[in-house]
Amino acid sequence: MSSLRKVTNQSDFQLSYIKLEDRNNNGNIAANDVGTMDVWFPWVDNPRQFASKVLVIEVIGLSRIYLWESGEFLWYCISDKYMEGPFNRHSKISVNGDEFSQGKIVPGDAGRANKELEVRNKGNEIFIKMYNC
Repeated sequence: MSSLRKVTNQSDFQLSYIKLEDRNNNGNIAANDVGTMDVWFPWVDNPRQFASKVLVIEVIGLSRIYLWESGEFLWYCISDKYMEGPFNRHSKISVNGDEFSQGKIVPGDAGRANKELEVRNKGNEIFIKMYNC
């Protein structure tokens, strides 16, 4: 399993993280601030688990990104609905520092390690990078 250990919020907006399966694992990170935590990415394999377990990163006023682990990968989407089948909108997260923006598909093996998330914005578009730390 992988865990989120650090979030660097380089955006102009407050950021919140909420783990639905454990409401004690949540917090806020002010604009241009850094937060440390130990939040495991939840294991999700179906719509019921998605609705009750995902890790939500919310950039206040702009966007929500849903994160979880399944198989050998970390996954994300910007929809609050789990979609099954080969043509779903879920995308694997790259952890080599490549950026992805809302809705952009970025393949990449997440591996098994602690993760650091970096969030920034350009106007109303949110960009995220994930690294092993």
